[in-house]
Amino acid sequence: MSATLQYRELLAHEAPSVPRNDRSYARMLKRVEKLMGEPKLSVAESKLLELLIVLVESYEDTHEPVDPAAPLDILRELMAANDMTQADLAKIFHSKGIASEVLAGKRSLSKSHIAKLAQIFHVSPAVFFMEP
Repeated sequence: MSATLQYRELLAHEAPSVPRNDRSYARMLKRVEKLMGEPKLSVAESKLLELLIVLVESYEDTHEPVDPAAPLDILRELMAANDMTQADLAKIFHSKGIASEVLAGKRSLSKSHIAKLAQIFHVSPAVFFMEP
């Protein structure tokens, strides 16, 4: 049986649809987790998993929006991910005091700091700007 036919049969059996409430979302998420736990998926199962993930993510984006992170939180996460210390940040800012004040939340990042951090971490400078 072809992968396309197998996929059609899976779709007919599963009848996936957009989750409309927490209950249908939980059922779909459970199915995603089950498929992800399988050691090897057929092509049809992989396609079904991909579809279910899109539906789950759509529900999450709509019903569980994530607030944007504060620039300081982003900086701390990037530092942790790169095994960077306050001393390393002080080298970037050319000042132990500024690094300390920034990490303590007593001082905002300047435009030049943001430009340097964006270059070092290979991210857009926009991640360090907080929307009002």
